[in-house]
Amino acid sequence: MKYSIALLLAACILTLPSLAFGYGEGETIPMVARAVHLLTNAARADTRTALHDCGKNCKPDEKYLASMPPLYWSDCLEKSSQMYANLTGPFECPDHDSPCTIKKSIYKDYPQNCQGQTSCTCANSFKCGASFGKYTERIEGFCAKEPFDLYGENILYTHDFYDDAVFLINMWLHEDGNITSGHRKNLLNPKFNQAGYGIYKGALIQDLAHTKKSTPLTITAGASFSDGINQYIGLHFYHDKQSVKKAVVHLETQGCYELSLQIGTSKNGLYLINTKDIQSLSPAACTSFVFEVQSDDGTVVQYPSSGSLLYGNCAQKSWSSKSLSSCLAPPKKSYSVDDIPVAAIPAKPFKIENLFSEHRRERQKTAQYKTSPNVTKDVVTITSSSPSDAEVVTKTITTTTEVVKVRQCQIVTYDENDNVVGTEIVDCDQYPNQQPQTK
Repeated sequence: MKYSIALLLAACILTLPSLAFGYGEGETIPMVARAVHLLTNAARADTRTALHDCGKNCKPDEKYLASMPPLYWSDCLEKSSQMYANLTGPFECPDHDSPCTIKKSIYKDYPQNCQGQTSCTCANSFKCGASFGKYTERIEGFCAKEPFDLYGENILYTHDFYDDAVFLINMWLHEDGNITSGHRKNLLNPKFNQAGYGIYKGALIQDLAHTKKSTPLTITAGASFSDGINQYIGLHFYHDKQSVKKAVVHLETQGCYELSLQIGTSKNGLYLINTKDIQSLSPAACTSFVFEVQSDDGTVVQYPSSGSLLYGNCAQKSWSSKSLSSCLAPPKKSYSVDDIPVAAIPAKPFKIENLFSEHRRERQKTAQYKTSPNVTKDVVTITSSSPSDAEVVTKTITTTTEVVKVRQCQIVTYDENDNVVGTEIVDCDQYPNQQPQTK
């Protein structure tokens, strides 16, 4: 059977800030933020795969480790980035320097009493392009109790596929090195080991830091995401000594399914399952799920540390306090029915196309929109207490784009094995009943 998918511009949503207490918790952390975190760690696990199709965009003098430790989720960096996304996102203001003087009270008022609106965040008038404080001051304000000694920040604004984590991560990984490679260098900088993400409509902000404090966690990230064709559920595992013996996802009503290694190694890798291999899982419903990994020493770890993640139509929530029974942990001597381990369904062999491929990114280009001449400024900064570690990349780009009166949509046809069998460029107006799709 053949089927066609029309990819169109997604509608905008407002993301509210989150409250997170345990690792992986936080009901209003957007799933796309979790997915960008997951894919960032996958890219760090295997940079050769991540940059395989970077081509001429990656300069010959760019050097990266073949593999490096992951970024661990930081609640205070998430607050710093999400507050700033809420503040600057409505104005499409992609500057690292603050466009207003940020009130000191925001560090205790956010998010309960102020979510980043100018009225309660700014001590003076908001002016995009102005510099009323460095991004490091904002991070230090939210992370005053953390022993961070290195900071970085990536900012991305897009009107296309803002909720598509694969598209977003590739925008940073494959950016044109003739303009700047600072975002790519930030993502693949082994000095960073902490990250937080903020999202507002088309704005994605990633705050980065380094701490000497150890983080004894093996499941560093978990999420569901789409590559534009298929939907996946997956986790990233990291340990410098132990390897994964078995990785599973336990879904509330569907049971336990094994995940398979797709990127990296059993000590530092991305484990996934295609949701079409999960019986009766519907994106129209809201389904709780948790991850479990059994290491080769027999240790079983669950993610999130409490509660469960959410898949499907869950009112923009990604976490619930609902707990699920274990798939891998041995039963207790005295236990209830809910404590009995559930047998995991073996993983079906499959191998995804490289998530970081240029072909995949090109496939996602579907529409052109009316634009006007504009000037954009891209600044990526890595700063630390040591001047020798400071790196600043600044470039001003002036672009002029012709007004496009016709929106063009790409119709991609696939066979039952998800192979592309045909493409067609059409006038979007030929499909007046086609609604924008999110992936």
